[in-house]
Amino acid sequence: MQKTIATNNCAILLYTTGKKSFVQNFYETHKEQAERLKFRFICISMELWNKENTDVELQHLQQSSVRYTGIMEAILQGLDHLSDKDVVFIAEDDCLYQESRYSSDFVEIALQEPDRMFYQTNVSFISNFGFYLPKINGICLHSAYGTVAAVRHNIKHKLAEYNGETEFPMTSVEPVSYPAPENPDAANAIYKTRNINSTIPVSLDFRGYGGQTWKPDGDEQSFQHDDVWGAADILWEVMIGEPSTAR
Repeated sequence: MQKTIATNNCAILLYTTGKKSFVQNFYETHKEQAERLKFRFICISMELWNKENTDVELQHLQQSSVRYTGIMEAILQGLDHLSDKDVVFIAEDDCLYQESRYSSDFVEIALQEPDRMFYQTNVSFISNFGFYLPKINGICLHSAYGTVAAVRHNIKHKLAEYNGETEFPMTSVEPVSYPAPENPDAANAIYKTRNINSTIPVSLDFRGYGGQTWKPDGDEQSFQHDDVWGAADILWEVMIGEPSTAR
């Protein structure tokens, strides 16, 4: 993939619960990245955590019984501030992204298939022990992108599943194509998604902060330095504000 950055009709949509102590650090990082790329930047928050800084303030969803549905409902409200043909990249408040994630190549893929949402599945992780590369690349909403129309379609249908409004049982928590026998490329497929596995990880997911326990799948070993992100201990302490054991 080339690293030429696209600038027209693109947006980063950051979602946050607003409860994490370090949310401001990630907010500032994503906002500065969007400014460098000349992308629009929208931050949607399930709680008002910084009134003067949030670009779109959404205080709602207190009645939601499933936290994940609240996130998707908030994303839908954020999409209302964009045009259907815009390309939107979903971002989460405990993830960082290489700028190659937003390359013109990825944007062009979305424009060529405007009815499909894409998952950039090459995701790496960081904990207070260091960096980790997963053995199995997963499908995560924080790595999704596509035209606004495509993202809205897939998230709306997943919400209908959560609410018991569809004839099919829910087979995954993410907005994603059903497994066989349905063909996700069929014209009548309910979900319109496709996975893209870039040559290097474009997303970095922070895990195990705030006293939580997290271990990678399998026996993956940690490493302490990454050519893009630098030293694990410094990055962890700067972004999360907690001591790192990655020395």
